[in-house]
Amino acid sequence: MKNELMAVDGQILELSKKEITQLAENFMANADSINTVKLAAQLAKFTHLSAEMDKLLKEHLFVDLRQNKDGKLSAFGVDFSEMEGGVKYDYSETESWCKLQFEIDRLKDKQKEIEAFCKALKSKVSILDEETGELADFYPPSKSSTTTIKKVIK
Repeated sequence: MKNELMAVDGQILELSKKEITQLAENFMANADSINTVKLAAQLAKFTHLSAEMDKLLKEHLFVDLRQNKDGKLSAFGVDFSEMEGGVKYDYSETESWCKLQFEIDRLKDKQKEIEAFCKALKSKVSILDEETGELADFYPPSKSSTTTIKKVIK
């Protein structure tokens, strides 16, 4: 395990994605001999550091990419290039789309009202719609969740 840690510390740039995955798997195969809480804390802080550095580094990397004639860079087995992400379209100039969107928004609001009503229910309730004469059944929603681990860095 000590050799694996040294590889992470001194040679991370030389490892492939597959080798990094294997290294993590090998490391965690010995989970009973490590302080998992300490490791989880280190990883949480490293992940935060990584995300913050990535945000700050992005503009510098754009400059480097734009200075390169083909707009691409590669270093230590990592390829960099610009791409368009999160493309958004605005249909607000199309009247038929706006009418549909208005109706969708109205229906979503109605759906939210029903959801709020159902969340407060303890058991099935039947309500008569006075306009249509129809009897509608309302049920409390079923719940599901996924257990995860909350990490808060102070």
